[in-house]
Amino acid sequence: MHAAELLSHATTFLAHDGELAWVFVLETEGSAPRHAGASMLVRRDGSSVGSVGGGPVEAYALKHAREVLKEKKSRTVRFVLEGLPGVAEPEQAPAAPLVATPGNRPAAANVRSPAHLDMTCGGRGSLLVLYVSAEHAAWAAVLAAAQAATNSGQQAWLAVTLPMQLESSAPTAEEVALVGPDGAVAGCASLADLVHQKVACAPAHRPLPVHGPLILERGDQQVFVLPMAPKEQLYVFGAGHCAQPLATIASMVGFSVTVIDDRPEFANPERFPSADRVIVCPTFEQALLDLPITKDSYLVIMTRGHQHDKTVLAQALRTPACYIGMIGSKKKVAEIFNHLQTEGISAEKLEQVHAPIGLDIGSETPEEIAVSIAAELIQERARRRATRSTAQSLPTPEVS
Repeated sequence: MHAAELLSHATTFLAHDGELAWVFVLETEGSAPRHAGASMLVRRDGSSVGSVGGGPVEAYALKHAREVLKEKKSRTVRFVLEGLPGVAEPEQAPAAPLVATPGNRPAAANVRSPAHLDMTCGGRGSLLVLYVSAEHAAWAAVLAAAQAATNSGQQAWLAVTLPMQLESSAPTAEEVALVGPDGAVAGCASLADLVHQKVACAPAHRPLPVHGPLILERGDQQVFVLPMAPKEQLYVFGAGHCAQPLATIASMVGFSVTVIDDRPEFANPERFPSADRVIVCPTFEQALLDLPITKDSYLVIMTRGHQHDKTVLAQALRTPACYIGMIGSKKKVAEIFNHLQTEGISAEKLEQVHAPIGLDIGSETPEEIAVSIAAELIQERARRRATRSTAQSLPTPEVS
């Protein structure tokens, strides 16, 4: 579930119940079902949205979420994915901290002995289980600001201090803040200053993750920072039979989908109810006009004819899009590429195009073709995220 949907649920649950538990995968090492940053919301009645891995990991998270809601106190818990369920690691052989913090101290003081879960993945990790209360005014402001940012396509960073003092029985209220790329702040100002200094204003030569979480140091505290990235934009050129299931699947897996065609009888919301936008262009020569295509945009070309595909591809290659894919046989692709080369487009540029589009799974029907294309989009998105997101700890900042 994308952050935008999760934030909407969080706002609704908080307004209805007055409280919730927000579970994050804080860090992982080795093989684990979900990576750092995955999260889910748990309500007082035990229902949940989102996922931190399913199976025993999810059951373990739900158990602690229920306890957090009962105690009104956040915690951090660890797990090991091997051995017998529920057997704590021996006291004399504690697991090494997963986050490489200065002095090698654990990721949080409020960390319990790891539970050995009945999974043979071989990895280990930790979960941050936050108690979120409507009585903590900062949360309402942070959630509203985060929703506004993601809905408008803006990058933002959620920051929360990790829970401390395991032995205390008092309810906790961790500091929380949200920082936008323009420096806009919601929640704790001093926490926002730290995030703005270390993340939002990171120098270009030292880019920080856009998708993966960070662990920052602030005195004797640690701060969990989660980028709240907007949905990746997918532009589908052509509103035919393959485009319909592709729009549905791509929306399900977290893309914001725009469908473009020059035929209003095909390009309409009734045929594409899951698309965020459906655009009828005057001609395919103008298909990319006024589209806000960025380096994070994905373009899929599947118009009704080879000439239209060539027309759109020629325009697409002049954009900074991170992914350009075109449907068609190898023969069709070769012919279009040859034509474009005679028009001055380099072979190196054409090598960037995914064509024939999709993973080779032997697909034939429109639905199968859509699955193969969606799989390639997911693969490319995961590859790009992997190069930009690594949970890490940064040096102690100089914050007054």
